[in-house]
Amino acid sequence: MPGRRRVLADGISWSHAQMGLVSAFTAATGVTFVVGYFRHLGYAESHVAAYGSVIGFAGFFSVLGSWLAQRRGDYKKTMMLFYAATGAFCLAGVLTGAVGGLGKAIPVIVLTLLAFFQLFIYMPAPGLLSWYHSIVGQDKWQGFFSTRSIVADCAALTTSLAVGAFLGKAPDTGRFLWVFTIAVLLVFTSVYTIYKVPSPGVTEEFPEAKEYFRTIIATMEKPEISRLLKIAFLRSFAYGLVLPFQPMFMLEALELSYRDISLLMCLGTLCSIFCYKIWARIQRRIGDVPSLKWNLLLSIFDPFLWALAALGNNLPVYLAFAVFGFSGWQGIINAGYWPSLLASFLGFSEEHQKPINVAMYFFVYGIAVMIAAPIAGILVKRFNIAPIEGLMYFGNIIDGYRVLFILSGLVLVASAIYSMSVTRSIKQGCSKGGENDF
Repeated sequence: MPGRRRVLADGISWSHAQMGLVSAFTAATGVTFVVGYFRHLGYAESHVAAYGSVIGFAGFFSVLGSWLAQRRGDYKKTMMLFYAATGAFCLAGVLTGAVGGLGKAIPVIVLTLLAFFQLFIYMPAPGLLSWYHSIVGQDKWQGFFSTRSIVADCAALTTSLAVGAFLGKAPDTGRFLWVFTIAVLLVFTSVYTIYKVPSPGVTEEFPEAKEYFRTIIATMEKPEISRLLKIAFLRSFAYGLVLPFQPMFMLEALELSYRDISLLMCLGTLCSIFCYKIWARIQRRIGDVPSLKWNLLLSIFDPFLWALAALGNNLPVYLAFAVFGFSGWQGIINAGYWPSLLASFLGFSEEHQKPINVAMYFFVYGIAVMIAAPIAGILVKRFNIAPIEGLMYFGNIIDGYRVLFILSGLVLVASAIYSMSVTRSIKQGCSKGGENDF
């Protein structure tokens, strides 16, 4: 037993190291810096909207990751291949953008390569999380995941500060390429840390694609999973509206530098770091689903703060980032929503269905963002060309960005109302650390 505990502890340490490396990579190649790179190269709003849809496309197909892992019967090698492919496609995409000029075909090629980069970065998540959940068990999951999230956010915070300071106000192409190349080296290094984590006992549960997708359909028909997926869809749609255009708003409407943006991101990240353990205790005390419900209620304030932000009045932006760190997410896993939603999915899952149920979140996230991003692109273009007179406290005019923030806030209100109407908690069980139902 002592040897087993030591192996388990070593495995957990390596899993946290893997999270830190991947988080540094995703922070450096996140939407803010990639969209900034696109605008530096001269890409239009339509390209930014297309990139938002690419992120949704990747989430939509993340179910393939868990199927391939279970099809092969080997989580470890499959995850290592996914991350190696992630780095290769990311580097290929940014290099193509740098050397290709502005020919009409080049943005399409870049977006295609980055679509594969996004696809492979999303595909490992369901398998990895299910694998780690099996290692630590349900009773220790909140503590493990909160520590993992703190590691992730510390890595993201440090990376954002470094990248923001390095890029500054008006970076050239070379500076962008240095950032993305070093980030790719980090994700390649993460492959080794996956190798060091103890292999899970995975069997070939779904040898055929038809059987696998039949299982997905059956899973979606379960009332508790169906309701979680509806909540996830509404919230993903809300943030899918603003995700690709928020960097443009900060860079071009608020005229912030990359250093300023990185400092704002770190403000939200610091709030997350301080709140992870608090949310973990709340989850253990009241249960996963009620924790999710209260997190949804807190998140509705964030987009309206963004809608109030205007050039020369940046206080609402700082408040928005602070609230983002507590109740929302800005390119990183947040303190409350993701842990409680993930624990809810895993709590309703049999062992062999954990990867499927986690993948279903990314599936509906992908659908929501694929729909939201093109809508956002149309709204930004339409209302930035011809703004309308402001409404009440939202400034003198309503431009495309404010339209997105207000619409996003209204969708979040709808998700909170829906969660309040369908969720109820069951008293915690002593052995499992809390049970929930709908």
